Amino acid sequence: MGLPLPGGFTPFGLIKSFRFSKRGFESKSLVLLLGLSGGQMIHILAAPLLTRLFAPEAFGVLGVYMSVSAIIAVVSGLRYEGALMITTKPIETANLAALCFLASFLVSVLSFGAVAVICGLNLNVSPQITRMGSGLYLVPLAVFTLYGQSVLRLWWIRLDQFKSVSCVSFLQALIENGVKVAAGVAGLLGPMGLILGHVAGATAGLGYLLSKFAGYEPRGGLLRSIRKEEILAAGFRYRRFPLYNSWSSLVNVVSIQVPVLMLGWTFDIQAAGFYLLAQRVWKLPLRILGQAVSDALFKDLADRRREKRPVLPFVRRVLCLLAGVICLPLSAMLFGGEAIFEAAFGAGWKTSGAYAAIMSPWIAMQFLSSAVSSVFSVLERNRLLSALQVMLLAATLAPFLLARRLGYDHLQTVVLLSAFSFVAYSAYGAAAVWICHSHDRSMADRPTDDGAQASADAYATCRPEE
Repeated sequence: MGLPLPGGFTPFGLIKSFRFSKRGFESKSLVLLLGLSGGQMIHILAAPLLTRLFAPEAFGVLGVYMSVSAIIAVVSGLRYEGALMITTKPIETANLAALCFLASFLVSVLSFGAVAVICGLNLNVSPQITRMGSGLYLVPLAVFTLYGQSVLRLWWIRLDQFKSVSCVSFLQALIENGVKVAAGVAGLLGPMGLILGHVAGATAGLGYLLSKFAGYEPRGGLLRSIRKEEILAAGFRYRRFPLYNSWSSLVNVVSIQVPVLMLGWTFDIQAAGFYLLAQRVWKLPLRILGQAVSDALFKDLADRRREKRPVLPFVRRVLCLLAGVICLPLSAMLFGGEAIFEAAFGAGWKTSGAYAAIMSPWIAMQFLSSAVSSVFSVLERNRLLSALQVMLLAATLAPFLLARRLGYDHLQTVVLLSAFSFVAYSAYGAAAVWICHSHDRSMADRPTDDGAQASADAYATCRPEE
């Protein structure tokens, strides 16, 4: 018998307790996981070759480029995509998606104008930005393609098209790394070769998701339902998402991307390159795995809420399973990170292994908390989510400010960053569990007679999002 886990589960019993079905949560998670795992495997397999073609400085510039693109992309659609999973009619969903694309396109155009001004006037915004060179012109394209993918991912997940979402991760990784390797072999060994690969992969992913409409909507019925009045109505109906989620999501993505920017600014661009490799090989796969679980959990929790079923036992069971999954890789990286990176990527990348080992506790906690992050949107606790995002940003910035004051080197700074972030993500995960408990308790306390129950249900449907 395995060791008992919280809630009376054992590892073996926990796995057996999941009943796989064609439309079950576990099956959906597995489909998403297969595609994401395949994509990440391509990234990991290509990394030893790329680290021998490109210098750490080139990876550092790529990290800055990806961070800037991700920060702009996350708010380019005003976070209306967060409401795609809770819309009640297909026409409303289509018009809300159209609103997301229109807003993102406008932001991308404005971003291109800003880039043209910066490059045309030779403005020295920062050394890290300047080192991107002509690659800066590709930031607006990356913004639109990255955000477009996030919108269509949620669209297809809502329609239970998990295979399409899974395939795009594999295709994107294949195209991205293929272009990077080709650029390196062709002699384009600067940051531009890596940036071109990133853009090519994101564009291929968006194109693939758009191509699925041909089979799903051969007559374009939903596209013909998109009208200005419907777009405005959907935007007004879900106006609380941009009011609360846009800036909270900006805070969240900044907290994720700021280490690359701060390491490059505080120390040098090479430190940013070391961090980027550690993130790509160790942190990012686990974060994406957590996102795959969260995407499937989003749909299942939304169904449970509509059907007035409790959510806490299900969320707790997911957390226990994921805690068992993370134990082995966490131990391996914690005690052998430097040796693993040196053997795989060359002696010049041993520092990335040190980063990965130091970051391991933080990465494990981020993995667990991100897996249940969808409960905030499903249960419409946007204000609490906003406060937690501010906490995460503070936990990311404070170590750099403190390390600079104390005169720490880059490794000591990463130690501080890992400690602060571990505590912050622990609080984030605890808050997710707490609101599930509060939801289940309030549901149990509702009146049971038919008239009172109907009134309570009507109130729950019509109340504004928190």
